Parts: sequence; C-alpha cells; structure tokens
Amino acid sequence: MFGKLSAVGIVMVGALVGGCGSSSKKTTEPVAATDPAHDPAEITKAQTEFAGLKKMCDESADARTQRQAAKPLYERLGGRAAIKGVVTEFVAAKEADPIMKPTMAGVDKAQFIEHLTDFLSMAMGGPEKYTGKDLPAAHAKLNLTDVHFMAAGKALTAIMQKGKVPEPEQQEVVCDLVAAHDQVIVPATASN
Repeated sequence: MFGKLSAVGIVMVGALVGGCGSSSKKTTEPVAATDPAHDPAEITKAQTEFAGLKKMCDESADARTQRQAAKPLYERLGGRAAIKGVVTEFVAAKEADPIMKPTMAGVDKAQFIEHLTDFLSMAMGGPEKYTGKDLPAAHAKLNLTDVHFMAAGKALTAIMQKGKVPEPEQQEVVCDLVAAHDQVIVPATASN
C-alpha cells in the first residue's frame, strides 16, 4: 500500500499525537482519575519506554544520517501518495484508540490529513510546503503525555509493519518522532 515511511518527526509525532488541523479549542472535559494517559504510573512506564527509544536513536544516528544523505527518506518511502496512505491509516487508528481518540476532538479530519501529509512530506525531504502551525503551537492545548506519545508511536509502527516498510526506514521514522518529543509533550507535573 505504501512503499516506505519515515521522517522528521515524522515529526509525525506532531500528528501522531495531535496537532495539524486541530481545533483551537482546548478540550474542556475533566481528566478522569482512571485516564491512563494522565495516570502517574502509566506516565512513568511510558517515560521508561521513551528513554529506551532515545538511546537506540542516539546509537543509530550515524547510520541514519548516511542513509538520508544517500537518498531522502521521502523517496525511500514512496513519495507523497505513500505518506498520505500512512497518514490516513494513522488518523483512523487515532480515532479508534481510547488513549489517542480524545486528541481528535474538534479536528477537521480531512484538513488534518492534508496538513500532516504536507508536514511529513516536507520534513522527509519532499517538495511539499507545510503552512500550518509549528509543533509547539499545534499541540499546546492538547495536554499530551508520554502515554499519548508512546500510543501514537506504537500505532504508527504497526501501520509501517503492516505496509512492509523496511526496518531501517521504520527506525528513521521512530527516531524523527523521538527528536520531536519535547516540542509536543508537556512534562508531567502534579497537575497533569
């Protein structure tokens, strides 16, 4: 269905987690005591998983840089059509996942898909131009935690595996997401 996939964050985190095309309205629903995305124990578990990913990305940085220099990720993934296919599946996965679904409240789905496709295509070295909000602005009102981040990353990885995206490109996508982490995740505090 899609040739391959990965990029600056895929920055996708950006989208992964929330962002492009999202409503400017902050969700006003109270965070339930049983919400695993805001449960301190679940956040700690997700932070531990993230630390492992960060270490893997640090250790593979040179190899990823060499692959990108040889051929842009955009091309290795199959271009815009392939990226849009992954984004479309990702949005469906977000809507079906109880952790990520609240991040889609008030989002224009078609606009979100187009913005995220443009953003990722540009980030991966394609000719597209992204004109939406930057990552911090797009995610500021979503109150995202590492639990959201890891759920989005796992959903994206499952989509890439299903689409037979080669392991090196999957690694690049994941590491691009890891690089964007601090722009979209609010550090856990007692008020989260």
